[in-house]
Amino acid sequence: MQAALSQLSTGQTPAQRVSFGVLRDIVGFDAHDALLASYETSYESSYDAGRGD
Repeated sequence: MQAALSQLSTGQTPAQRVSFGVLRDIVGFDAHDALLASYETSYESSYDAGRGD
C-alpha cells in the first residue's frame, strides 16, 4: 500500500494493483455496511416500540 501511495504521489500508476473486491476487504467496506445496517435496524425497532404500534 505504501509503495502504491508513493507511486501515486509522483503521478505514476502503481505497478501492483488489486481488484476492487479485494480493496473492499482491505478497507472494510462490507464490515462498515453491516455495522451501519445493524444501527438502522436497532433504531427502527426502538422507534416502532416507542410508538406503541
